[in-house]
Amino acid sequence: MGIMKGQIKLCIDAIMESFANGDMLVERLIATKLYLRGIHREKFQSDTPDDPVILARLKDIERDLEKLFLR
Repeated sequence: MGIMKGQIKLCIDAIMESFANGDMLVERLIATKLYLRGIHREKFQSDTPDDPVILARLKDIERDLEKLFLR
């Protein structure tokens, strides 16, 4: 099985869409949270090889946001 590509970008996009719902302030909050956890979202494209460590961080961030937004 080869290296998967694009899952990180899909996960980032799903987090942004799910929590921000187009709200620019919330998008900036999430982008800052990603940046502080070492995830620079502009670096990830649909052809970027996936890194299991980054995917795990994204899952942690998603859980944190669920608590923050009481979901």
